[in-house]
Amino acid sequence: RTGLPDHEIFARLTLAELVDPAATLRGFEREQSMRRLAQSTLEFVVCNKQLEVVAAVIRKAVDAGEMERQRVVQSTLAAAGIRVVTVDTDAMPRHHQVKALVYGETPPEAG
Repeated sequence: RTGLPDHEIFARLTLAELVDPAATLRGFEREQSMRRLAQSTLEFVVCNKQLEVVAAVIRKAVDAGEMERQRVVQSTLAAAGIRVVTVDTDAMPRHHQVKALVYGETPPEAG
């Protein structure tokens, strides 16, 4: 929050709260898709003041099963045009590095 004071940060949202299933899905298939989306949780979602999504933050996967789930999350978000930022919980970025990380810029040097 300190690194992005002009943004809104939402914790623990699901994919279902961020993206809709394909418009071509109807009935049972649409319901199943919503359930799958609801099972994937994001660490944080960063929005601007107009509540437009800037990026979704996920933590670095630690095992093969989690890596596969994250591939699905990343491809779903990419299809929706949402930037995905992966953070290592053992080496969290400093507050002055957060904005550059979220926007995909070169982070400022520590000083």
